[in-house]
Amino acid sequence: MMYKTELHAHSAECSECALFSAERVAEEYIKAGYTTLVLTNHFKRYETERLGSYERCAEMVFESAERARRAAAGRLNVLGAVEIGLNTPRCDYLVYGATLDFLLEDKDIYSESVEELYRRTTEVGAILIQAHPFRDIGVPANPEFLDGYEIRNGSNRPRLNNMAKALWRDNIEAAPIATSGTDYHGDFTPINSGIVTEEPIVTMEQLKAVLRSGNYTLIGGEK
Repeated sequence: MMYKTELHAHSAECSECALFSAERVAEEYIKAGYTTLVLTNHFKRYETERLGSYERCAEMVFESAERARRAAAGRLNVLGAVEIGLNTPRCDYLVYGATLDFLLEDKDIYSESVEELYRRTTEVGAILIQAHPFRDIGVPANPEFLDGYEIRNGSNRPRLNNMAKALWRDNIEAAPIATSGTDYHGDFTPINSGIVTEEPIVTMEQLKAVLRSGNYTLIGGEK
């Protein structure tokens, strides 16, 4: 049996552009036949301002995952991760293994460089992936300060995904991890991406080990 895991999805609690609550997102992934959902809600300056404080936004990242987990009631594994938006340059990074304490440690995380963010994620054993590196005004980050790139984003145009794949292949030694994620925001984003594994992913430590091992296939694309 093969097991499907979503690596990039948002809910409305702390992703203003998402349509559905965490509970609804969980139900959508159950219907889509996924085994695991990694909820990667936004952690960006404008979300902090919208929610009223840095601390509240950080808490909501993990509260939303817990709400999805409770709603799934054992029908879907739900893990909490985060998509951090840095200000200069304006690029987004998926962090698998970030905790509430990690986010609260630097209350101006948005102003960090990718070098500093990578130093911090490495210290805590987290994985740092640049999300959709060619979207909008984003620019590819130095692979020396990444664990990998999102080479398949289900909300991107194919051309941008092809560019991301080529970028990863050119830098595979420095940033060896390739990921696929739907970047789910609701009805306008069909669930179409993620990874497939031979065993179900039930913990963040297991997810990190799988990504580092390369023992998975991408949904919607090839490495």
